[in-house]
Formats: sequence, structure tokens, C-alpha cells
Amino acid sequence: MGVDAGRPGRAAGVQAALPAFLDWLEREGPLGLRTAVAGLRDIPAARWRALIEHHAGGADDDARAAFVVEALVQPIAGAEGPAPAPVHGTAAAEAPERRRQRCPSCGGLPVVGLLREEGHGARRSLVCGTCLAEWDFRRVRCPACGEASFETLPVYTAEPFPHVRIEACDGCRRYLKTIDLTRDGLADAVADDLASVALDLWAAEQGYQRLRPSLLRT
Repeated sequence: MGVDAGRPGRAAGVQAALPAFLDWLEREGPLGLRTAVAGLRDIPAARWRALIEHHAGGADDDARAAFVVEALVQPIAGAEGPAPAPVHGTAAAEAPERRRQRCPSCGGLPVVGLLREEGHGARRSLVCGTCLAEWDFRRVRCPACGEASFETLPVYTAEPFPHVRIEACDGCRRYLKTIDLTRDGLADAVADDLASVALDLWAAEQGYQRLRPSLLRT
């Protein structure tokens, strides 16, 4: 499912914004991206279209092009209207497990998870990396492969980031980073995800692969 699932004009809007965005990157972007713009301009229109349409799948073979697509998709998705309210309760429980592993709004993969206080425990939700919609997801389940064995789903934390967790799966070797709002109620999902990139580097060293890259392509 691509980024324009249910939004037929989104892919066209992203592609139309590309030239001006590349011009801006060439003037204002970090050195690495400024020097890469010439190569990005050489990508054929059909290839850009494919990158845009398959963006929600989370896989990319050109990190620079993927960054450009993601930087454009997020504001365009946001301009289409506010993200839907989190999917909670009965409606969430009745959704098929496989479908709930992707965003109920656009079909994108989650970029980060959240833990919030609920009763005597914590409720887990996932945040879409494309449109930033949020939906409930079972705590003891891998959002990549659906594994539900507690012993196969280790959680790792590090002292410098006490409210950030690496929730891994030893079955598929994927992981999702989760921000624990029960430990820091002022944390921000996207900002704290990027600020804790050291945890992503550690997870990669252990042989885990992130479910969906962050905007920094970690």
C-alpha cells in the first residue's frame, strides 16, 4: 500500500513539490544533501513516482531520495487535515491483527510507539511515520511479524534515555522504539525518537533492524 492510499492526489502533490524542494536543499540543506542534489535531479520522474507510491512500505534503496520523499510526504499529509483520533477500545480490539500493524488512516508503518498510563498498567499505541495518526496496539505483540511470545520480545533501555525503550523481536529481528510517557509525561514521540538515535545504533550492532526508518534514516 502506497502513501496515496485513500488520498489519490497525494503522490501527485509530492511529485509537483519536488523541484522547489530540491532547489531549497541545494541552497539551505546540510552539506551532504547539498552535494547530493545533482544526483537526485537525475532520477527519472517514473522512479520518483515509484519511490513516492511505495514510501509507506518502509523499504528504500536510496536513503537520500527516501529522505526527500519523507520530508515532503509528512507536511502534505498534515495539510490534508488533522490526523484521526487514536483508535481505541472495541473498534481497535475487533480490527484484524495484521491490519492493525499498519496505520488505519493511510496504511503506513509505525515509526515509534507510545506508552500511556491506563488503570494499573500502561496502554501501548503506535504512531504512523507518514501521517502521524495514532492507534492502539497490544503490548505483547511484535508490530512487524505479529509474534506474541513474551520470551521472544525483549525490551532494552539505557541510562541516558530512561523513558525510551527498544522493543525488539528475536523472531524477525526487527524492533520498534517506544517512548514511555509514564516515565516522562512531557516527552514528544518524534523529537525524543530522534534525540535517542544512539539507541538505534546500538540495536543495529545487536543485529536488529528498525521496523521503519526515522526521518534521519536510522
